[in-house]
Amino acid sequence: MTIRRIPALIFGMALAWACARQDHSQAVRPAQTEADSVPTIMTLVRADTYEVRAEASNLPSDVRAAIARDFGESQFRMASADEPYSSGCVYEPSLPRQRLLLAAISPRFAVVHFETGGYAIAQHVTVFSRSAKNNEAEKIYSNFAGSAWEEPQSFLSAIHSGDLFVDRSKARAIGIGT
Repeated sequence: MTIRRIPALIFGMALAWACARQDHSQAVRPAQTEADSVPTIMTLVRADTYEVRAEASNLPSDVRAAIARDFGESQFRMASADEPYSSGCVYEPSLPRQRLLLAAISPRFAVVHFETGGYAIAQHVTVFSRSAKNNEAEKIYSNFAGSAWEEPQSFLSAIHSGDLFVDRSKARAIGIGT
């Protein structure tokens, strides 16, 4: 290959790279199917009606059992908002590792907003699907929360607006882990 062809080759590769990176959102998309119109589970979570609970001991038994399973614990241990918990880097075995901020409970879902300690205190949200049929709850969503909601009305508003459910890309953008 001669030296004169190298700039043309570089230009061609750059052009191919730019085309591959171009947004093709104007492309024709297939027709919408019936499955596309079915609401996502998080849309159903956002639309439900909830009762807010602030005491960890007042959570339904199926939700308490699901939280314990999720944390890998044999028993449910979570402090309420006004109770101490192991919030520092050094674990205190006599205290729970997490503290409930608020929970929203409906017959179909439980949205649990809590914080954990460690190097830094972090707020989380976990959503459980509840089944009256077998009295069990199953985790369907878990992530960092964008903020710590401590007032019931603002908490419910954050659920209904979706502000409580921060996706991973936004979590990275606002600096709260991956």
